[in-house]
Amino acid sequence: MKRILELMVPGLVGVLMMGAGVGVLPVGGAAQTEETLPTPTAPVAEPSSDVSASEEEPVDGKAGDEPGIETAAAAPAIDCAVLKCVALTFDDGPSPEYTPRVLDTLVSEGVPGTFFMQGSNLKAYPEVAKQVAQTPGMEIANHTATHPDLTGVNDERLRAEIGGAADELERVTGKRPVALRPPYGLQDETVSKVAGELGQAVILWDVDTQDWQESDPAAINQTVTEEVQAGSVVLMHDIHASAPSALPQMVRSLKEQGYTLVTVSELFGKPEPGKVYENGAESV
Repeated sequence: MKRILELMVPGLVGVLMMGAGVGVLPVGGAAQTEETLPTPTAPVAEPSSDVSASEEEPVDGKAGDEPGIETAAAAPAIDCAVLKCVALTFDDGPSPEYTPRVLDTLVSEGVPGTFFMQGSNLKAYPEVAKQVAQTPGMEIANHTATHPDLTGVNDERLRAEIGGAADELERVTGKRPVALRPPYGLQDETVSKVAGELGQAVILWDVDTQDWQESDPAAINQTVTEEVQAGSVVLMHDIHASAPSALPQMVRSLKEQGYTLVTVSELFGKPEPGKVYENGAESV
């Protein structure tokens, strides 16, 4: 009996120790192949439950950026000193009938435009103005409050026409214009001086489509083809049917000729307040 107990005790001890998770050496001294896990010295912190994996801050803190992928925000600025740039501009709107058609063409063709909005139409159709302002790539600009000849008004009226329209544009669209187009293209030193004091450059044009009197899209596009050059500013009016009618072919033709379509601010590289610009090649 004593001999039987001596044989059984080591086995029972081994079973009990294995049940407690402790590695043991069996009889004969061979080591167990399964190692026991070391006891951690400190608890492991759980990740915060209110931050998902998709919300983790990426490398360099730029959300959405990946190595080797250029985001829209990181796109290089357009260099009109190298590219053949042309700015398409639209005066006198917004118009509920024609401005959306112009906008649709620009968006579908993937090109920008500059809209010189006139105060009375802005007040009449603020939702159209907002639509333009909220469309990526479009620039909002100033065409005065009531469309007078600015060279024939006194200083108080001049400031009201330029500054008042700029204030209204900012109120309606949330964007402050940096470009002014004087009605009829009429300006003088006083106009440019006051415009500069109010933070706006004076933008004229060198290609007049005559779309206010010419209704034939083919004739309008012929004018543009004959007169356009690198740095041109093209004048149209988004209050006449001729502008949206001629625009699709105009955009396609300019692209085929190798032109890059830009806003006036892109063309002139942040135009200087008070300075008068006619095209990208020279200022007045």
